[in-house]
Amino acid sequence: MTSEEMGFGTERTSVGSIAKLAAITVVACVIFVGGMYFVGKANAPDASTRPQPAVTTQTQ
Repeated sequence: MTSEEMGFGTERTSVGSIAKLAAITVVACVIFVGGMYFVGKANAPDASTRPQPAVTTQTQ
């Protein structure tokens, strides 16, 4: 892998910034979806009795 392929070349600064922005967006989406999934499981313990027994035992 050369420096230009990694996106560090002077001609590819725009490509590198786009790739960095895409990576940040993907990470943010993964964190958001994971958080919504976790909150959904915590709010609905009856739906996750088999995969998550700890959620049903802890009543908040």
